[in-house]
Amino acid sequence: MKGSECLRAVKAYARKNGIQCRWAPQRESGSHGTLFLGDSLTVVKDLKKEIGPGLLAAMCKQIGIRKEDLYCSAPLIRLVFKPGPTAKALSFDFPTSPKRSPGATIWTMP
Repeated sequence: MKGSECLRAVKAYARKNGIQCRWAPQRESGSHGTLFLGDSLTVVKDLKKEIGPGLLAAMCKQIGIRKEDLYCSAPLIRLVFKPGPTAKALSFDFPTSPKRSPGATIWTMP
């Protein structure tokens, strides 16, 4: 995950949970910035560079969220085929809590 992706994911998490989030892009000098989430903060390195898994876990711990929360912000899209009398149509469903059956490749709604 790049720094910019991390920043975007934390902002989405904050918006979803009603927490104040603020980004201060410069810290003294260099490419680091400070990310404030509620009352806590963490330093994010260059937005263009990759953040390793250990550093990402430490940053999440500093701002009080789980690393998994950053990856679960986008909804899954399920394509459903609904044949019509004269034309074929596709509809898009946006499930809120999809479940995957063991060994299956299709996500289904409970």
